[in-house]
Amino acid sequence: MRLLLLTVLFIASQFATPTLMAATDTPEPDETRYLDIGDDLEITVQRFGKSDTRALWFPHERGFNQDHLFPLAQQMAAKGLEIWMLPLHDDYFLPPSRNSLSKIPAQHIAAIIRHAAADKPEQPLYLFTAGRGAAMVATGLAALQNERPNSKIGGLLLMHPNFTASTAEPGKSVNYLPITTQTHAPVYIFQPEKSGRRWYLEELVSKLEQGGSEVLTQLIASASDGYLMRPVPRGGEAAQVEQFPEQFAKAVTELQSVELVAKTTPVAEEKLEQTELAAYKDTLQPYPGEQLAPDITLPDMSGAIHSLKNYRGKIVLLNFWASWCPPCVKEVPSLGRLQKQFDPEDFVVLSVDMGEEKADVEAFLEKIPADYPVMLDVEGTTVQPWKLSAFPTTFALDREGYIRLAYFGGLEWDEPEVVELLEQTFELEALE
Repeated sequence: MRLLLLTVLFIASQFATPTLMAATDTPEPDETRYLDIGDDLEITVQRFGKSDTRALWFPHERGFNQDHLFPLAQQMAAKGLEIWMLPLHDDYFLPPSRNSLSKIPAQHIAAIIRHAAADKPEQPLYLFTAGRGAAMVATGLAALQNERPNSKIGGLLLMHPNFTASTAEPGKSVNYLPITTQTHAPVYIFQPEKSGRRWYLEELVSKLEQGGSEVLTQLIASASDGYLMRPVPRGGEAAQVEQFPEQFAKAVTELQSVELVAKTTPVAEEKLEQTELAAYKDTLQPYPGEQLAPDITLPDMSGAIHSLKNYRGKIVLLNFWASWCPPCVKEVPSLGRLQKQFDPEDFVVLSVDMGEEKADVEAFLEKIPADYPVMLDVEGTTVQPWKLSAFPTTFALDREGYIRLAYFGGLEWDEPEVVELLEQTFELEALE
């Protein structure tokens, strides 16, 4: 009996082990090689697939998660592409951070592109990246085009590109890096719809076109910025990750139909520099100038119409948010607790959900209730008047409707220092 049991356990273990390995193994690159780009620096190349259609995959500011992205690169290669992954954070010993890629000189990126094209000079090369990687790759490409105007770059494929020159601030227009209007190559943008950048996509396209780029765009439904890089997708994002290799291959095919035109005007060296983003503020900040708040007239979850003008005589804390935004979600309970600290006849919390359908917001609020009115701006009509570039963004209005305080980012709104600042600024008195 004991022998039979041991035999069964042994057989079971032999069958169980391969199943576990199949679920957890990360595919290895078909080749790992190193590019000597000068300055005593070698760049690691992790190649997937073999094809005349080569795409260089540059990291975004947070780097690569190999366990997650190697399988994706393998699937992209299976579409008839050759994918070169470039783990630059490892080669440059950079931590994953918002400003990490600004440390890499444009001439180094130019050298990488030049080496990648050396063995196939007649074949267009494609450059893929995300987030702040877009600015790094664009500056590197411009540096290469300064040296070789006829470089055959088939196009830039950019996932939620971030070309901003400064940290988002409430009420301020988006400030773009100079390279945005100096980029000269076909561009294909994948923009997740659950993103503040969605509302500025048309503006970004216009900026890129000023440099001579032909720009194609695709809105990715049910996904937020970073969805492709996250090891654990949120909600419906898993389906979009699964579809991405096919979407990428189709984007390359579309770019192949765009006529390549040599860049004739060099880009000035100062425009090849990337600006480091300043750190986020840690609490509400005084709002500059005397700005009367733009009016808002929107329905809430029950269909009742709210207008800011009707709240004159009260202090209003106005919060712009979305349920797909983690910092937004985190601060919902504390906004409700803040409201309870003040007399609702003198102080009100209002919020505006950005770009989501009523049913989606209702489903969210069933899980995390908001103890204050939630208005719906499905079409994003408040983005331009309020100059909203990221979420959450919150404004504090005085009794005459002027903006006095503002903040971009999530806060614990009932923290003593926040309550005290509101009391001092607006001559409020918290309830006991």
